[in-house]
Amino acid sequence: VVYATLGFAPVLVKTIFNHVLELCDEGDHPAYLATMQLALALPFAAAPLVGLALAETNARLSASRVAVLVLTTIGLGLWLSRGLREPREAAAAASDD
Repeated sequence: VVYATLGFAPVLVKTIFNHVLELCDEGDHPAYLATMQLALALPFAAAPLVGLALAETNARLSASRVAVLVLTTIGLGLWLSRGLREPREAAAAASDD
């Protein structure tokens, strides 16, 4: 299960970038892409600190609990993504009016 979610990472990053580029003005593309890169890089920068914290609490936190927490977070993200609007549908609806 964990490896299946890792397989979606490259596709997910491209999808997020394309969605952001659809939502913002063309002149703002560099700023938005830089912000997205920063938002995606912060978890990697914080990972060693989280790893150290997990190593210290290893006796209280089992691997199965961590897996459930990660899968719950992924599920929450998928559920929250239902509210994202499709930019092309909004543009098509505006052009029909």
